[in-house]
Amino acid sequence: MTRDDRGWLPFWSIPTGTFLGIRFSVNLLLPLLIPVFCYWFDLRRGCSITAILLLSVVIHEIARILACNACGEPPTRSQLWPAGSLSTAYSSRCRIVGAFAGMAANLLVCLMTCWPLYQDGTLWTALDPVLLTEFQLSEHPAENIVYLLCAVNWTLFLVNLIPLPPFATGVVLREVAEKLFGSDQHEVIWERMSWFLASVL
Repeated sequence: MTRDDRGWLPFWSIPTGTFLGIRFSVNLLLPLLIPVFCYWFDLRRGCSITAILLLSVVIHEIARILACNACGEPPTRSQLWPAGSLSTAYSSRCRIVGAFAGMAANLLVCLMTCWPLYQDGTLWTALDPVLLTEFQLSEHPAENIVYLLCAVNWTLFLVNLIPLPPFATGVVLREVAEKLFGSDQHEVIWERMSWFLASVL
């Protein structure tokens, strides 16, 4: 087991193998959500939400990897966690592009599912993360999948808007702070900002 690249989370990750030259691992927070969801909802709903979350995280990470490849810096490691990726890239530009690409992928999946939910009259319910706790499985598996794809990907997008690392927006702001204030001062500024925003949240 290995820790995440920057030490943002004190949790171990489990190596899952190498594919196309990339060493993949899963942060322990991700599988730990399975019993939490199954307890919070029930077995069927918990497993359904976990499966869609895993799919959405993979979509997020594929977009990040493709963005890094487009920047000419193919990643060699990939660590998945419930909000997307904890992986780092080689340059500041690549980290920023990768963070935005992951968020854009989740938002795109959400937008692709909006129309059928709008026709069913369930769109606004799906876009309210709080109401996910009231989600009930219908008799039609396709409807469940579309609803959860919309709700989970929208929630991932919103979570990654939190301006703290390791969330995507936090990663971007950290890189911008380093550019503006230099490598010596940005750590102190970022630490104070993180404590303030964490207190507000």
